[in-house]
Amino acid sequence: MTEDLKGYLFSVAEAFVDVSFIMDVVPLGNGNINNTYLVKLRNCGKEDFVLQKISSKVFKDPESIISNMQVSLDHIQLKLLSDVGNIEERNWRSTSLLKSRYNNKYWHRNQDEFWRATSYISAAYTTDLVRNYDDAEEVGIGLGIFHSLMDGLPLKKLIKTLDSFHVTPKYHQEYQKVSNMGVTDLCDKTQWCIDFIKEREPIIDVLENAICSGELCLRVIHGDPKVNNFLFDNITNKTVAMVDLDTLMTGLIHYDLGDCLRSACNPAGEEELDLSKVFFCIDSCKRLLNGYLSKTKKLLNEADYNYLYDAIRLIPFELGMRFFSDYLAGNIYFKVNHSSHNLERALVQFSLTKSIETQEFEILQCIEELR
Repeated sequence: MTEDLKGYLFSVAEAFVDVSFIMDVVPLGNGNINNTYLVKLRNCGKEDFVLQKISSKVFKDPESIISNMQVSLDHIQLKLLSDVGNIEERNWRSTSLLKSRYNNKYWHRNQDEFWRATSYISAAYTTDLVRNYDDAEEVGIGLGIFHSLMDGLPLKKLIKTLDSFHVTPKYHQEYQKVSNMGVTDLCDKTQWCIDFIKEREPIIDVLENAICSGELCLRVIHGDPKVNNFLFDNITNKTVAMVDLDTLMTGLIHYDLGDCLRSACNPAGEEELDLSKVFFCIDSCKRLLNGYLSKTKKLLNEADYNYLYDAIRLIPFELGMRFFSDYLAGNIYFKVNHSSHNLERALVQFSLTKSIETQEFEILQCIEELR
């Protein structure tokens, strides 16, 4: 981090705390969208906090994101106080928003940039990959607790912040639009991606059709339940929080579960270049589903179970298509380290999809056993 950038971050953090209290500002996490930092404070009676710049390219109405976040955090706090979140003896924790000293609101605008600050959950850690099967089950439990805590929140209280989020047919339309403009870098990898998407066009509408038919209903979802958005307790190694609520909105819980399994059951991770190492770990899948369903059996109906495999298969395919579309469009959505970064990411997700398809029977059998 350059001194100019650090000085700038100090000035932004000053909107939430007196600058004399700030000891340092350091990068936090490795998200693909927003820039996130940890503001470390001197011994001043205040706690460290998280400072985050919300991407204006992705989120056109940042105030709505913060509104949704506040509504959900208030709901979680009520559930935690009433002890009805199916948490048992787990010390589940949630963040809180900090108000700006300048406008008394939960955000700070600096020219065209939109910043917010949240409390920092200490004595906890994140991991980009599940390290063992216990981790996988804990991630499942964490997601199940989150969905249980969100149950009962009126959907009308949430503002729609992203159009067509996880609506696979819309992403396919966007892909067709950019691909019809002509693929300038038509190599073996890009052709493989094009063929891969073409072969799976029949599955694109499966979840949206189930919504339209009334089989599946909308609920409150996290929207980005990848492994590093779960916090693990330093001592017990149990999940104690979910963070990054920017994409919290109404949707299918199948989106969350499929995305969570996509992230947790790929031991190679999302940035692996050797595609032979990318596979969907069925044992991690079983443990994660076991953990999730132990907290959500009362939330799910027969139709929910019937579409679990479709979601597990569809979500990595959808993300791969989004990465590939962004690559074709010139890398305008996701942050990249080089021009082919999104192509590499797409290949990982498509390889994961293919691995899921080869294990369809085992996954369906696991779901049936856990009903």
